[in-house]
Amino acid sequence: MFSLAELNTIDFVLPGGSVTFRTSAEEKNRVIVQLGTPEPGTALQAAKMLENDVMGIDVNMGCPKAYSIKGGMGAALLTKPEIVKDILTTLTTNLRIPVTCKMRILPELEKTIALAKLIESTGVAAITVHGRTINERSMHRNRNEVIQAIAHSVGIPVLANGGSRDIIRNHEDIEYFRQLTSATGVVIARAAMWNPAIFKSLQVDEPLPKLEEIICRYLTLVNNVSFFGGSRDIIRNHEDIEYFRQLTSATGVVIARAAMWNPAIFKSLQVDEPLPKLEEIICRYLTLSVRYDHHIAGAKYCVLRMLHDFGGTPIYEDVLASNELRDLCAIWNMLDVYDHEMSNRLERLKNHQLTLNNSTVNCNQEIISSPSLSVSSDSLSVPEKRPRVEEHLSNTTTVLVNDNNVPGVKINNFEEIVLSIPYERRFWPDHGTSPKQILREHCKLLKWDSPKYETIEDRNKRSFFSTVLVNGKRYRNTSACKSKRYAEQAAVLVCLHVLGIPDGKVHADENNKVNLNNK
Repeated sequence: MFSLAELNTIDFVLPGGSVTFRTSAEEKNRVIVQLGTPEPGTALQAAKMLENDVMGIDVNMGCPKAYSIKGGMGAALLTKPEIVKDILTTLTTNLRIPVTCKMRILPELEKTIALAKLIESTGVAAITVHGRTINERSMHRNRNEVIQAIAHSVGIPVLANGGSRDIIRNHEDIEYFRQLTSATGVVIARAAMWNPAIFKSLQVDEPLPKLEEIICRYLTLVNNVSFFGGSRDIIRNHEDIEYFRQLTSATGVVIARAAMWNPAIFKSLQVDEPLPKLEEIICRYLTLSVRYDHHIAGAKYCVLRMLHDFGGTPIYEDVLASNELRDLCAIWNMLDVYDHEMSNRLERLKNHQLTLNNSTVNCNQEIISSPSLSVSSDSLSVPEKRPRVEEHLSNTTTVLVNDNNVPGVKINNFEEIVLSIPYERRFWPDHGTSPKQILREHCKLLKWDSPKYETIEDRNKRSFFSTVLVNGKRYRNTSACKSKRYAEQAAVLVCLHVLGIPDGKVHADENNKVNLNNK
């Protein structure tokens, strides 16, 4: 964890350099971080790193996804009460900030209430209850009566979740859902994503905000919202939030999709107060995205969710085709804002550097990694399980050579060539051609066997390295990747580079900029 002066943010960075969580002082009292954990030790370690920079810690005991279940996290904890007790007790005993948890219901009401009471006994500040079982999804009915039974059985706040599809459509529905469930509050996800204006309480004759206004405002605040629940069935506007909370007898409501569809859903409108325009919301969000260097994938996702009713339109396709934040800003004629924010970031960075004992750093320098070719004298065996990278590379010797002198070193009857070429996913568009596709077509054209891949993992740094076998030669990339899939693409880059085949990379300056006036 470190403070990034350029963005005025607090970043939590993985050993490989990837930012896994970014926050700022402005949102400290608004953000609750949800942890997925199978045991108390790592949960406490992670929470301790976060407790000075967030409002609270929430333990996820409701995620039904396979990766959570297989890891003993999320909904897997619903049937492990002793582990639940150990995790929550450890956190509540050792943290200075509130601890909460989010759970799904069990098939049996008695077991559900027993689990809720056990959770209450650990000292948590509140419980969010999603009214569906581990095997149920949003198309199934939310068990509001079960949430109500839990709310009547425990003495701590219960937040109702899951009412978006059936109940929450507008702001008034939120209170209705809360009363229906006897909850203290409502947790909303989809209803707020569909209609971010759902949190806004309209006065008499007050019009709803336009979708354009909602998107801009929601995208400005999106990093401060971490709730999800009754969006599909109930939550459509601000009033639906309270309805959903009452419906589940919860303490509050967690919203995701309803807020993404309508970011103004959280705003309680006054008499004659107009809702913000969608364009205004998008512009405010993009301004903050540039200011805090939000990842393009996250920014595109949020904007596209706001435009869910405009799928297939030119503006939707333009957002989908964007590769950088600058591209998104161009769609809404915000290039002047983009340049201004980038200039401010550079100025903050320069001012910060003045305090570093007169150490000089060229803020405008661009670091370019040139491929360096090397040859390994060791072989890569194919293990039954993916080995740790240190086990594989500890005895490896490399000899640097130039690009025009690729020696034929035999390794287990194969020649191995090693390069360091960073693979950045953003330079290969979603609808473009990937390096693996290019290599596959090349092999097919020359009637070579299909490429074969081997991958090793550095578990300490959470990095992956792959080797690809093509036509009797092995090509290995020493540039670390964050996933096996990306590591395979990186290995192919080495092969394509040596074979002199274009890799399909698209540079930022080659992208067509979008003009909103042409829409």
